[in-house]
Amino acid sequence: MTITIPSGVESLLIEAANSAGVDAETFVLHAIQTQLLKPVRNQATLAMFERWDAAQAPIDPQALSQQRGQLKQLMDAMNESRVQSDGDATRLIFPR
Repeated sequence: MTITIPSGVESLLIEAANSAGVDAETFVLHAIQTQLLKPVRNQATLAMFERWDAAQAPIDPQALSQQRGQLKQLMDAMNESRVQSDGDATRLIFPR
């Protein structure tokens, strides 16, 4: 494999390799291996995002309608509970 490196970058590469006390090829090989073998940070968080994406798969319209109905029942029940505990003049949690 051959990689073309712009002359400005090549100069920086040679300078960094000299500072490290190795030839440019060894320096580049080490840098590439280090980068490729580096563990992925936040792997658990990334896996959680993947699970969330999978959970957001399209839902059939009937299931969506059922879920919306359940949400409305929950909101109405919470409002009703608030009215029963604080009276008719209370501010509703979910305005109608």
